[in-house]
Amino acid sequence: MEAGNVARDKTVTGRPVAKPAALVEALSRGLPGDRIVVDPDVLAALSHDDAEWAPVGTAAAAVRARSEAEVQHVVRACAELGAPVVPCGAGTGLSGGANAVSGCVVLDVSPMATWSARGRPSPRSPGAG
Repeated sequence: MEAGNVARDKTVTGRPVAKPAALVEALSRGLPGDRIVVDPDVLAALSHDDAEWAPVGTAAAAVRARSEAEVQHVVRACAELGAPVVPCGAGTGLSGGANAVSGCVVLDVSPMATWSARGRPSPRSPGAG
């Protein structure tokens, strides 16, 4: 990790994290451009669940992943640059567990779900559990 691409952000972990531009560049190397979200208004909407009481940080970017390979790319890029990853789904939780922390990438996996005939999410591929 080059010193020019990181900055101290003690609000997250106290460890070096990527500058947003370097993070977006790393993400864009393995993702179609329409998957990466940097618009502040859209980021704000993706950065929290329905827990209005829970704190919300400012995400550096969001990714709307559509495949396991895209999820893997996001996690690898963030790990290399020291950026936290906050996974989120529909955003209907009430615990604040999907809320962004400053400097993170919000990993929106809701595009990976399909809807069953009963109106419930149905994963495209089997997962753990």
